[in-house]
Amino acid sequence: MYGAKLAGFFHAYFVGPALDSVLGENGTSYVMFQSVRGVSFGNGLALESPALRQATALEMRAMYQTAETVFDGFEATDLI
Repeated sequence: MYGAKLAGFFHAYFVGPALDSVLGENGTSYVMFQSVRGVSFGNGLALESPALRQATALEMRAMYQTAETVFDGFEATDLI
């Protein structure tokens, strides 16, 4: 739909098959998604705290900008 080939990314390229042999079929993708969910949940909790809100928002922005840069680089080099 968007022209990105994400299968390799979600299987962690060459590391994914090795991890899948330990974690089971599609284990790498499962662990990756659960990790993202855990970080998101933690950020949501932190945003509820007035003392942590600003630092959390900055951390979330930094993660977003990093991901954008990495994905742009992957796309530019035809890795996705």
